[in-house]
Amino acid sequence: MSKEAEILKQIIGNSEGMHLCTVDAVNGLMCDVTPISGEAPLKNVRLNSDTENDAGICITPKQGSVVLVVEVTKLDAYVAMFSAIESISVKVDGDIVFNGGTNNGLVILNRLKSNLNAIDNYLATLKSAIANGINAVGIGTAANGPAGAAAFNAVMASSSIVYEDMENTKIKH
Repeated sequence: MSKEAEILKQIIGNSEGMHLCTVDAVNGLMCDVTPISGEAPLKNVRLNSDTENDAGICITPKQGSVVLVVEVTKLDAYVAMFSAIESISVKVDGDIVFNGGTNNGLVILNRLKSNLNAIDNYLATLKSAIANGINAVGIGTAANGPAGAAAFNAVMASSSIVYEDMENTKIKH
């Protein structure tokens, strides 16, 4: 038995309606478990308060890990503690705040990529505009002449950097 399982066993002792179990299978918002005590397996043990809706917090245990199962009734039980976690799903309508939220929102990766692509495109246009401006000046012509500036400005006129809002304000860390 793992160290975590031993701790869970010490916590529950011989409490009525509590079972230290091994996770046999995970099926969406429920799991099947077998009590370590040798009792009959428990099927469709809840991982979330609502088995029809994944809103809220759903902690999914690793298969083969040890969990503490609490009976609501003889036909209904839920997982209360975990020795190993496969995943955690959090679905809320409001904000999620980690560590006080002082670092503001997390970056939304697709928006960051879009903004970096915009910078890349702008720099490519700038490179082209400089080359056109130099070519327009011509050999032996003053570099500050109107021909070079006009060529540069013509290429740059259609180019700008527009940033999308990259912050996910619903999650702060």
